[in-house]
Amino acid sequence: MIKFYLFVVFEYFLHLLHIKRVGRIEIQRRERNPILDNEIIFHTHEWAGYCFERHKEIKYTGNKFVCGLKFYFDKFNSYKGANSIKGILTVSDLTEQYESRLKQQGFYNDKVKIYAVPNCGMDFSGYSFVAKI
Repeated sequence: MIKFYLFVVFEYFLHLLHIKRVGRIEIQRRERNPILDNEIIFHTHEWAGYCFERHKEIKYTGNKFVCGLKFYFDKFNSYKGANSIKGILTVSDLTEQYESRLKQQGFYNDKVKIYAVPNCGMDFSGYSFVAKI
């Protein structure tokens, strides 16, 4: 037990030595690049195995919320802002049947571009795809 306390005291002195040697830490600030376009990318990723509208419950809190592609398209369709909006939907395990059913839904907006992505990495495969566009 005494070894532990000696180690803690030793680490504390090393820390103090480091602070005195380094001095004040300077924060580097970067200047933000100017916005070159007024287009907003509105992206979501979905797995083709989910229903278009579903309800989720957070296990530990019991809170429920609506999610799914219908919710995404409702938000996309209701946008009334000044910027142009580019809708991108990435779907893991996309099949022709799934895409056909989606396009028959009343909430579907054909301005949204649909891209098939692999399911490896789950949602991150969709996010990665959009980051590379």
